[in-house]
Amino acid sequence: DDERAPSGVFKLNVGGKIFTTLRSTLQKYDGSILAVMADPEREMRFTQDENGLPFIDTDPEMFRLVLSWLRTGEKPTEYE
Repeated sequence: DDERAPSGVFKLNVGGKIFTTLRSTLQKYDGSILAVMADPEREMRFTQDENGLPFIDTDPEMFRLVLSWLRTGEKPTEYE
């Protein structure tokens, strides 16, 4: 499986945890680093893990909140 293929599903490794989401979720804000990372048309190279997945070196629990916000447009309840 080529995780960079232009399908609707996108996988990435965040701090050792694999996240699976839709490309459209990551591309919600055009020009953001996540949108660029999920765009199969871009030529930019990002750090990859040993399986070829894009790797983001950050806390996966924090990224989970960002991903939740991208999916729903609402502030995660953990902040209330």
